[in-house]
Amino acid sequence: MTLRLLRHPLWLGSIAFLALIVILIQVDLLVEDQRIKPALVVALKRQGFRVIDAKNIQCFKQEKPTDYECLFSAYPVADYEQQYYDVFVARIKHSGRVLKLKHWQNISKTPGADERSLVKSGKAAIYTTKRSGFYEGFTRLTLPHSLPAYARSWSWLKKTQFAIGNWQDTGRFQGLGKTRYVLKEPAQHMRIIATHGKQFNIAFNHTKKLVRVSALGRVKQGNDQVVSKPHIDAQPGNITWLVDRVRQLEFVGPEPIAWLEHRVFTLKDWVQRRTESLWPSENDDAIDFAKSKSTVKLRFPSPETHLPPLSLKTVITRKPIKGEGQWLPIAPGSFVNGDANASPAFFQTFLRGDPERSFSRTHIILWDPRQVQLHFMSGSAEPESESGETDTGLIPREPFLIENLVAAFNGGFQALHGEFGVMNQGQVFLPPKPWAATLGIFANGQVGMGSWPSLGDTVKAYSPRLARQQIPEQMVAFRQNLTSLVEGKRFNPWKRWWWGAAPLHTNEQTYIDRSGLCVTEEGWVAYFWGRSMGPEA
Repeated sequence: MTLRLLRHPLWLGSIAFLALIVILIQVDLLVEDQRIKPALVVALKRQGFRVIDAKNIQCFKQEKPTDYECLFSAYPVADYEQQYYDVFVARIKHSGRVLKLKHWQNISKTPGADERSLVKSGKAAIYTTKRSGFYEGFTRLTLPHSLPAYARSWSWLKKTQFAIGNWQDTGRFQGLGKTRYVLKEPAQHMRIIATHGKQFNIAFNHTKKLVRVSALGRVKQGNDQVVSKPHIDAQPGNITWLVDRVRQLEFVGPEPIAWLEHRVFTLKDWVQRRTESLWPSENDDAIDFAKSKSTVKLRFPSPETHLPPLSLKTVITRKPIKGEGQWLPIAPGSFVNGDANASPAFFQTFLRGDPERSFSRTHIILWDPRQVQLHFMSGSAEPESESGETDTGLIPREPFLIENLVAAFNGGFQALHGEFGVMNQGQVFLPPKPWAATLGIFANGQVGMGSWPSLGDTVKAYSPRLARQQIPEQMVAFRQNLTSLVEGKRFNPWKRWWWGAAPLHTNEQTYIDRSGLCVTEEGWVAYFWGRSMGPEA
């Protein structure tokens, strides 16, 4: 009965009519694509972009019939000394032969890598990343029309901040869906093919190896060839978020923000000093730890280890505070999993280092590197490597690490404040800078600190390639920040005047919360933190 109905002329005509509509839609989209891309190439050239070709432009139709969002691979001729192609997103309006380029934004921002070979399938596009003649991986982009799943539980304030940040970074309130796929071994050749099932086939090294990515971005074939890294945004902060966003405004920039920060911190310090002079505060910093001192049975190993450390000499002798400069052990079991028969892994004390700010205290935590291993993790937004790589910004969740985790802290400038070197787990995000203060971690767990050696007698001798070659083979991680505050037995050996938050042309330091790290002569590692401090304190 069903077969007879299908043979009826009316049914056959209806099926043929629907097929014709589908064919016409596909042809119309193809013709429309062929009209938009050449027009966009011309518009981009007028704006000073160097575009590879129309094939490296992929457009997505929006709700209005004349509106499109397009991805393209290009570089601004006036801005780039080195001609590396980046991927941009642009909003355009196209009606007939007239194309209006409304907004564009660089979304890859890789100073040392080429992004090319844009291929579209469905609502997603993929582009390749090539550096130093080899393909390092590829990136999948989507243009979502709603918040990502991980942000839907945020407060309305965080969602608003998220939308504003997305608009600045991508030109769209929803942002971009972005997943990075890193090849385990760089390839000499790579080719992307879009299938009718909205999938991507990525062939490399002359199709000897193949990776298949589904419509949802999952690796369906070739898991042994790539590592996928979906981009997840952290919840925005408050003051730090506001400062970063205002700094990005073209009519503001970093210099006025640095001036304003300096003024605000100076005012805050003035208020703290006046308040302390009128209503001196009582300090009980060491009481809680002092109570635990009587319950800890110290074992004293050989004299070479210097346990416990010698007490520190106080700087401010008037109005002494109980426990100042005296090392108090942090007992195993309080929050540290440790051997009950071992010496304490942590000691803590505090010092007042500024007679004009007796309320300001430098808290010092000292740990035994034979029992406590130092690691670090780069952020999810920055620093970015030359090829656009970022890290998770999260403490790894492996059971062994979580069970033995004892502390976490942050520190260091953003990359835009000096591009100081960063390497983590053997991956270089930013090459090391000469003379910069460097914390290095080696494969055997040893921690070292010092000034990174120069490449020559002049600054002109520096190059990222040579700097990478300087990295010791056994070093697995390093982090740089300014120059050394203390090196050997000298304070400020590089005679730096400008420190964090102090603008270059001011006559006074900025007094803010500061932190630091050091390795002592005995081999201990120490973490410092204090509020309303200058570098001398």
